[in-house]
Amino acid sequence: MAKRPSIGLALGGGAHFGVAHIGVIAVLEREGLRPDYVSGTSAGAMVAAAYASGVSVAEMKRLAQGLNWKSLQRAVFPRLALTSNEPLGAFLRTIMPVTSFEDLRMPLRIVTTDLVTGEMVVFEGGPAFQREGLVTEPDIVFETGDLVDAVRAGCARPVINLPVRMGDRLLVDGFLANNVPARLVRDMGADVVVAVDLHAKPAPATEPRNILQYAWQSNTIFVHWAVRRGRIWADVVAQPDLRDVGLSDFSQAQLTIRRGEEAMEEKLPLLRMCLAKKAASDG
Repeated sequence: MAKRPSIGLALGGGAHFGVAHIGVIAVLEREGLRPDYVSGTSAGAMVAAAYASGVSVAEMKRLAQGLNWKSLQRAVFPRLALTSNEPLGAFLRTIMPVTSFEDLRMPLRIVTTDLVTGEMVVFEGGPAFQREGLVTEPDIVFETGDLVDAVRAGCARPVINLPVRMGDRLLVDGFLANNVPARLVRDMGADVVVAVDLHAKPAPATEPRNILQYAWQSNTIFVHWAVRRGRIWADVVAQPDLRDVGLSDFSQAQLTIRRGEEAMEEKLPLLRMCLAKKAASDG
């Protein structure tokens, strides 16, 4: 029996909307289309790291039901930001079966942004893979380091969370550089790339009532237009409809996961066609 073409999964940023990624992964696994490579930005980095470390879909669904912002960040004196996401690191070290890049079960890339240089800093690891040479820009650099700190950095929203220092770099959320890292996962060797864009159908917003809502809604608008004006280098782009999901917390996690499932189910015929075409061309 011929080997199935490899699948790369690129998980985009979107804060609490990121639990929709769990629904996407659930459908892929149910259909026997488990990804071979995974990359993630912001909330996508958190889900990607958990998945690559071995956290099951069932466990991710269970954990999503109990998430809240208070458990993932703590208030700080507002000199650079309102909160620190250090509690997110403690949470990840508790739930992930492995917490180092070397021990991951699949190749992983995490997108962060260097706040000083503006570079896209991509942390990578897991089982060895061959770069395809698709990423050659001098302002995109590849690093290795602590997996949990890399995820924390990739989730550190400017103004909302403090930057994360790793070595001589001061790192923040990867959404500033690349919110849907599809080309990065294709460069890892994936034959067919599935991307998840959480900002294609944004939830309606109201006038912000505090600095946190102001920062969050500004970031959301920036990402929406950045993705819309760019190109997602994927064969299949799942776009969960999150317009009926609230903007502020994880209270509708079950609904959000279901929206991810629906978005991926809608794209299954296209994904199978892409896989078939690739298999035929290789044959």
